[in-house]
Amino acid sequence: MPDPNKHAVLNKQGFKIAKTCSTCEWWKPRMGHGNGNWGRCEVATYSHGKHTGNMTAGTPSIGTCKRHVVSLPVVEREVGPDFAARYTEEA
Repeated sequence: MPDPNKHAVLNKQGFKIAKTCSTCEWWKPRMGHGNGNWGRCEVATYSHGKHTGNMTAGTPSIGTCKRHVVSLPVVEREVGPDFAARYTEEA
C-alpha cells in the first residue's frame, strides 16, 4: 500500500517524473552496450557519413526533445503504476 506520508512530502516538493528520452515511446535503450544510459530515438533519423542509409540517432536517457511522447507503460515498468499515475508529466 502506498505510504500517504511519502506522497504528501513528494507533493509538497513538487516532485514529478521528468519528460526524458527514457520515458518516451520513441526511445529504445541499448541493451548490453556497456552504458545503459544511452539508446536510440526511432524518430530522429539521419544519414550517417560512414554508412549507407538512414540511422537512428543515439541519445542519452536524460535528454528530451520537442517530439517527446510519454509512454505510461514504460514509466509504470520503472516505478510502478501508482507512482506513474501520480507523478508523470503529461506531454
